[in-house]
Amino acid sequence: TDAWVYRGVGMLLFWLAFALVATPLGVTAGCQLAILPAFACGMGVAGLVWITVRPSLGVPMLIFCVSVFFCITGMQAYDKARLERARARSPPLRPALDGSGLIGRP
Repeated sequence: TDAWVYRGVGMLLFWLAFALVATPLGVTAGCQLAILPAFACGMGVAGLVWITVRPSLGVPMLIFCVSVFFCITGMQAYDKARLERARARSPPLRPALDGSGLIGRP
């Protein structure tokens, strides 16, 4: 059980270090949202190691890792499709050079 405590503390320190490095870049909101993929990646690595020693622990870890990344991929595909539908519904922008947007022209 001490190993799991060290792994948990190490994961938190890893996330904290990543957040501190990214703070000057202005992406702290993105770092806070990135804890789930980082945790899933750590579980995937630990699952690969544990699958040889104790498959009853390694397989659920790998299933968790794969399911998180499938969910993230699905969310990205959904957002992309929603953005494309919104672009298709909005009228196309006219160039400013045709004079249609100028005030005072007939």
